[in-house]
Amino acid sequence: MSLFVKFFFFAFLFFLWLYLDKIRSRYKNLKLVGWGELLWGLFFIFLGSLLDLATELFPINRYLLLDQTPWALVLKFGFYALGIVLLIISPLNWLRTLFEEREQAERFKKDFDFTADFVNKLKSKGNRKELFSYSLSELIRYLRADGGVFFLFNQSTQELMMVESSGLLSSTEDNLKKFKVGDDILSLVLKTKKTKIAEDITEQKALGFLVENEGIRSLICTPLLSDDKVRGVLALFKKSRFGFSEKDEKNLSDLSRGIGYSLRFLNNQEELEEKKALVEKAEHQRVLFEKLLYCVNIKDTKEFLKQIVNVISEFWDSEECHIFLFDKGNRLLKARASLNPEIENKSFSLEKYPLIEKAFLKNEVLSDDKEKNVMAIPVLIDDEPFGALYMEKSKPPCFSSEDFDFARALGCFISFFIGSQKISEKLETQNILWDFVSSFSEDMITVHNRDQVIINANDKTSFFLDLPQKDILGQKCYRLLYHSDHPESCPCLYSFKTKKPYALELVLDGNENPFLVRTYPLKNKRGEVVAVVEQISEKIRKEQKREYEKPQRIITEDLDKAKEKIFEKQKLTREFKREIEEKKEEMLDKRKPRILAIDDQQIIRELLESMLEGLGYQAVVASSGAEALNLFKKKDFDLVLTDLGMPGMSGWEVSRMIKRLRKEVPVILFTGLGVVPNPEQMKEYGIDYFLTKPFKVEKLDQLIKEALKLGEKKTK
Repeated sequence: MSLFVKFFFFAFLFFLWLYLDKIRSRYKNLKLVGWGELLWGLFFIFLGSLLDLATELFPINRYLLLDQTPWALVLKFGFYALGIVLLIISPLNWLRTLFEEREQAERFKKDFDFTADFVNKLKSKGNRKELFSYSLSELIRYLRADGGVFFLFNQSTQELMMVESSGLLSSTEDNLKKFKVGDDILSLVLKTKKTKIAEDITEQKALGFLVENEGIRSLICTPLLSDDKVRGVLALFKKSRFGFSEKDEKNLSDLSRGIGYSLRFLNNQEELEEKKALVEKAEHQRVLFEKLLYCVNIKDTKEFLKQIVNVISEFWDSEECHIFLFDKGNRLLKARASLNPEIENKSFSLEKYPLIEKAFLKNEVLSDDKEKNVMAIPVLIDDEPFGALYMEKSKPPCFSSEDFDFARALGCFISFFIGSQKISEKLETQNILWDFVSSFSEDMITVHNRDQVIINANDKTSFFLDLPQKDILGQKCYRLLYHSDHPESCPCLYSFKTKKPYALELVLDGNENPFLVRTYPLKNKRGEVVAVVEQISEKIRKEQKREYEKPQRIITEDLDKAKEKIFEKQKLTREFKREIEEKKEEMLDKRKPRILAIDDQQIIRELLESMLEGLGYQAVVASSGAEALNLFKKKDFDLVLTDLGMPGMSGWEVSRMIKRLRKEVPVILFTGLGVVPNPEQMKEYGIDYFLTKPFKVEKLDQLIKEALKLGEKKTK
């Protein structure tokens, strides 16, 4: 080998050694076993080449010759041999390291593939049950555990609630269903939010039952984190000590994050579904409220209750829905509205519906304790049971706590509506009545309720009694008007008892001028007298009024005696001469003129009926023109008294039809609309007399008498 080649080989080895050493120092992550053998091998070959080059340049062989042994040659080949051996050993070490790295890469790929597949499948789980069941089975298989448990953490009760388990006895599961947070490893995981390993759980006193029942020795726990909050804990266990490694701890910690993210996603999804359900329910309730508000415009109570039943049954999808009115005296429930028309208007004993009875006692919305599919909603008026709404469902879901809250509001709504309607009806009745009767300005007019309390009085009464209105209203009529402590002293009591008008002339204080007292009963739809109008006419000559600086009362001490005699006579007549009176009344009724009175307002019809009967006529009332014509065709009437402004058929049309049927029957038209018909109109429609509301009883009586005389002339 030439000197140049030897020198080049020497320089190549030197720079190669420097380059490799630089690579090793720069890329420290290249931790292949064999770097030292490689560098030492090159170094020894470099020494061999250096010795070979030196022997060419210098005669060193003569100096390294000892006992005929060429030590220079021995050293050269020794360096070469040692370097070659080290170079051969270095790749072998590299191969071993490469195989280990490959095996580690395969394990990493396996872990990565499992993690990726695990996380992807977590995303497909539609609920927490599926999530926990899949996660637990996969992690037990992956970490070669003997079993495991999923807990959810209840922040309010500080308890771990078991939601999924595997590989445990039922007795062990019972102990883990509600696990109180303490100083055990599960609680430590909750506090630190880190994965922990219990290499020997015999030291965990709170988990001693796991050792006794299951023979468990080691445990690994990891928190389920969501938005940096611990939602629960996953625990895996083995029946051998030191069953879990640090690698298992790291892998489980990483995998638990995926479970936590999926749990957060499901929680958000559940919240969105709940909010969506709430929005749908709110929309449903909005539609219901609109329908309920529409019901407010219904004036008829029966129709209102019927609409309420339809709306509520639709809202709760109930198969059975009734609204009962409560008869407290007889303890009966009367069905006023129902989905089942067969039970409407039927009465049932309160004992048949014990849930309603219980709701009345507690004044609270109640449901069946066992089935939770029956609800009773009490309807209260002035804190007293007025009725109840009863519902029953055969299909789930049963009534919830939110349904109870809404039912309470519904009960208040029905109670408020019925109470308001009663007040409105009462006010309307009083206003209509008072507008009508207060027109008798020359007479004293008072209205008495069933307790004989004055609930209204006109200015004439206030003037005559020399008392302001506030001192008159609320007083007992027999005490204020007649200075007596006996209720029988007031004639209104007779109208309350007999439901008939009553008239009485009294001569008081020896005065030749009598006082005429008339009472007119006012009835409700059930025919009960709810109030009595009392009219007191003062028949005193005008010139005598100057003698009274202060108006005198119409009460004397003789009134009580006179009233007692009158009532005694009436009592004797009722008890001993009832048959004679009945026959007398029949004969009188035959001779009494029969008058057909038409008005669309019930209170006016009742008042007209009372006034006409009080004047000695037979009165038949009708609420519309069509009803009046049907009555007119069936019975003989001597006179027709009709209102002008009525829905459907006006007073003009009624008069025209009456005249077509019987020309001789006189017609009196009355109105409060401010309309004054001209003679041509009256002649065209066949109207004989016209009367403007409000009118006096005397004026009405006068016109009726004139009209009856006119009818007699036409008949002749």
